[in-house]
Amino acid sequence: MSNPVSVSCAKDVWTKVATAVTSARVYYESDGTATIPVQYRMTYRQTGAAAPLVAEAGVVLPLGDRDNAALSYRAEHGEPVDIYIKPIGGAASVVVHAPCGGAVEQTQPSSVVSDVAIVAAPVGGINVPNDDGIVMDGSKDIAFQLYLLGGQTNGHVDRTATVIFQVSDDVLVGAARQWVTTAAGYDQGTDATSASWSSVGLTALGAAVDFENVQHRRIRANYTFSAAPGTDHPGAVVIAERRK
Repeated sequence: MSNPVSVSCAKDVWTKVATAVTSARVYYESDGTATIPVQYRMTYRQTGAAAPLVAEAGVVLPLGDRDNAALSYRAEHGEPVDIYIKPIGGAASVVVHAPCGGAVEQTQPSSVVSDVAIVAAPVGGINVPNDDGIVMDGSKDIAFQLYLLGGQTNGHVDRTATVIFQVSDDVLVGAARQWVTTAAGYDQGTDATSASWSSVGLTALGAAVDFENVQHRRIRANYTFSAAPGTDHPGAVVIAERRK
């Protein structure tokens, strides 16, 4: 963990106080001059994006810390961001703890994919939530809940839906990011690791899959169907994730 960093902020302008952080707590205080800020404002931008303008869109005001003693802002983000502070009416000094200490932060469940009437057979599979995957910066554990239904043709021929997981550390070959299929997912239902999860026909599969101490920057799911289900008995892929 890095040492806390103190940053001086001029009054009434945005000052960047942290760069490319996913976990931080920012404490606010006057810089000791006669004029005390009447308000502290905070916003953030995805790392590398332009600094905020005069407009106040996206502003967050500070709250008390867990002891309700010092004004602060707790930042927890799924990807790296730059944090900006604007003290109103007076200059300020802020102290940035990044990553912040204290209790482990866990994200709320988030949808990865919710396709519930699939009548196509994607060639090469579909990467979800997208080709870039989920950025794990700031998190080390991730859990997925799966619901799969292979479906059938209109003539009642079973189709198979299969999900795998892939990881990447942004190794590029040419312009293509390289992904590696992982067999390290731990299935809570079977009490064992697995490389894939499948549903055949109208027998749905529900699974809770954990990845602990993920050492890779990105993770994504990929689903395929053996062939297209019919409109009378479509397939389904629903996946949610939660990180800490």
